[in-house]
Formats: sequence, structure tokens, C-alpha cells
Amino acid sequence: FVLAWTLPNLFRRLFGEGALSLAFIPLFAEKWKQKGSTKAMEFASAVFSWLSKILFFLTLGVVSVSLILTYFPLPEKHIYTLYLTAILFPYVWFICLAALCGGVLQSLERFSLPACLPLLLNLLWIGALLLGYTLELSPKNFGYLLSLTLLFGGALQFSTVFLPLRKKGLCWSSPQKEEQLPKVKKLLIPVVWSLAILQVNVLLDRWMAEICVPESGAVSALYYGNRLIQLPLALIATSLGVALFPGLSKEAAQKDEKAFSRTLLWGLQVTSFLTLPAAFGLALLSSPIVSLLFERGAFQSQDTLRTAKVLLFYSPSVFFYSLIQILTRAFYARKDAKTPVRISTYCVLANLVFNLVLVFPLKEAGLALATSLTALGNCLCLFYFFQKEHKLLSLKKILSFLATCLLLNFLMSGTILLLWPHFPKGQGFWTKLLQVALGIASGVGSYGLLGSILYFVSKSTR
Repeated sequence: FVLAWTLPNLFRRLFGEGALSLAFIPLFAEKWKQKGSTKAMEFASAVFSWLSKILFFLTLGVVSVSLILTYFPLPEKHIYTLYLTAILFPYVWFICLAALCGGVLQSLERFSLPACLPLLLNLLWIGALLLGYTLELSPKNFGYLLSLTLLFGGALQFSTVFLPLRKKGLCWSSPQKEEQLPKVKKLLIPVVWSLAILQVNVLLDRWMAEICVPESGAVSALYYGNRLIQLPLALIATSLGVALFPGLSKEAAQKDEKAFSRTLLWGLQVTSFLTLPAAFGLALLSSPIVSLLFERGAFQSQDTLRTAKVLLFYSPSVFFYSLIQILTRAFYARKDAKTPVRISTYCVLANLVFNLVLVFPLKEAGLALATSLTALGNCLCLFYFFQKEHKLLSLKKILSFLATCLLLNFLMSGTILLLWPHFPKGQGFWTKLLQVALGIASGVGSYGLLGSILYFVSKSTR
């Protein structure tokens, strides 16, 4: 099942999670500004029709090849995987078109509906797991149930965002010639390449962990550590990026440089204010968090130490990758996809060099540190080239705000370290949960209190 889900999941990450929206929204905003809502929806319909045809033939090809291969003399497990692939791959058609519809809704400043799509799929996934467990299905039938459920989930996700837009004019039939359709294709290729590079980085890290670290468990430690940093990235960075991008695109289309600069600076400041404490918190509480979430069964205390060390070195990347999300969208909003792609390509090479230097002395933790260093370089390069080209950001304001945030985070960290010895001690689940909860509460409380005091002091001195 995992192997069969890998291929549609890869396409979901390349197309469904941002690439289509990043290529489409700036042009849609420009069309809306120049030609009005009717022409903008005609343009969206043209892209929708073109994309649906491409995805249809792609899906037909993969499903057909998968079913044909089942007639070959292959092991039963491989044939079963091919059947699951044939069931699951049509999910690509649904989720990629849902991503395009989500981009239209975001351009219309309707964010809640697209944001609920992952929730629908997760609820169906959990429901299928509970149903299969209740019915005591065999592992083979469990795989079929999950695959059919995910396919249905993709159809539900698509219909959820397509039906409201159909009333606004989005349709299957479209004008034969749409002058901006080639621009979408041209922008889509570098954006997809940029996202593919990130997947290459992840695969490269895991491959080097398997080859270069003699002890078993290195890949698992990287995987678990990476899962934990994805939470603040998804909750904060991705959400802010999605919310900011339509506004940046409209301001770029209107050539309103002051508004664009103001929106971008606000996005960078809010991202810094929210993700820096997340990075500090993950670093400080790495061992308690890993122990609480994973230390049971085959996951022993030594595994906690390895994974916590990985999380410690991964944690700075939360801040850097969050800023990268905002800065890349600033480039895409101005229809410049080449610069972020060029920087990302060089960062793959930098990541490889850092991996080779750090993996032997630090093992899997060195690979995590290499990721953070690469993210730092990526972030600095994006800022440098954006400022060099457009000169829209105030370096003084950004550095001043970052210095304030760092001061608050050091004070927050001191508070957690001061209070930690007074928290309950023990290895039970509820004790660990209380420790982590109190650690997070003391961090959030001190950060919010100190931030409020600093805000009112600065406001009163103006």
C-alpha cells in the first residue's frame, strides 16, 4: 500500500501542493485587474480544461500500464501493489484540479474552503482505519479499503471546491485560444522543478543516512525528526504563504510597490515572530517531545536520544524554511520563477557538500544540520537577489525586528530552563505529557507576556 501510494503522493506534492497555484494565481490576478471577472473566469476555465486533459491521459497511461503488468509472471506481492496503484493513481486527477480550484478561491479571498480539503481526506482515512479494524479485515483487503477510500476522498475534495466555482463561471468548455495559457505552462515548469528539488534533497538525505551511517535506525531518526518540524511549517509558514500570495499577486499586477512592500514586510515579520519561538521550543524540548510521542514498543531510550539530536539540528530550519516560503512567493507574485529555481538548484549541491562533511562526525544529526545550513543559505540568497532586483525591503526594519525577536526568545528559553527542574519527574506517559505541556505553556506564556510588555513600552516611548 505504501509503495502504491508513493506515486500519486509524489504528484500531489509536485502539483497539488502549491505549484499550480503559484503559477496560476499571479496571471489570474492580472487578468482580473485588466479584463474583469468574466475574462478572468474564462482564463481559469481554459487552464482547467487544458490541465484536465493532461491529467486524464497521464492517469489513463499509468493505470493501463499497471493493469497490463499484472498479467506478467510477477510475485503475488508485486501484482497486489500494481492493483493498488491502478486504484490510487486517479487520485492525482482529482487533487491537481482541486489545487487549481483552490487557487481561484484564494484569489477571490476565500481561504477556508481550500484549507479544509486535507481535513476531509484525513477524516476519511481515519474512518477507513477504524472500519477495517472493526471488521477485522485481512491486510490485503485493508489495503483495498484504504485505496478506495482515498480515491473517494480525492473526488470529494475536488467536488467541494469545484461546485462553488461552477456557479461563478468555471466550466469544462473553454475558448480555443487563450493568450495567457502559454504563460501558465512556462511558469509551471520551473515551479514544479523547484518543488522536485526539495524532494530530491529529502531522498538524498535518506540515502546517505542508509549508506554512510553504520548503525541501523538513521533513516527512521531523520524521518521522525522531519515529521516534527513539519507541524509548525504547515501551521504557520504554509498558512501565511497561502494567505499572503493572492494579495501580493494583486499588488504586483497593480504595480503598487508600496502596498507590495508593506505586505511582504508584514509577512516576514509575522513569520519571524511565530516561527522563531517554535524553533527555540523544539530545540529546548527535543528530548521530552520525542520521548512522549515515540518512546514505546521497539522505540527505546537510545532511539529517543538519536532522534532528539536530529530534531535539535533540524529546529533552525523551521525559521529559515518559513522565510523561504514567503520570499519565494514574492518572486512568483512578480512572475519571476527562474531566480528561486536557480537558487534551489545550487542549494541541492550545497546540501550534498554539507552532508559529506557532517555525516561522518555527527552521523544522522549531521544530515539534519546540513539541511538547516542549506536552508540558511537559501534564505539569504533569496533575500539578497530580491532586494538587489526590486529594493522593496527595509534591511534596517528587518534586522531591528529580528533582534527584538531573538531577545524575546532567549528570555523565553531562560524561563523554560529556570522552571524545568520544578516540573514533575517520571517516565510514565501522563507525567511526560505534563512535562511537555508545562514546558510549552511556560514558553508561550513568557513569550507572550514579554512581547506585550515590550510592545507597550515601545509604543509609549514613541
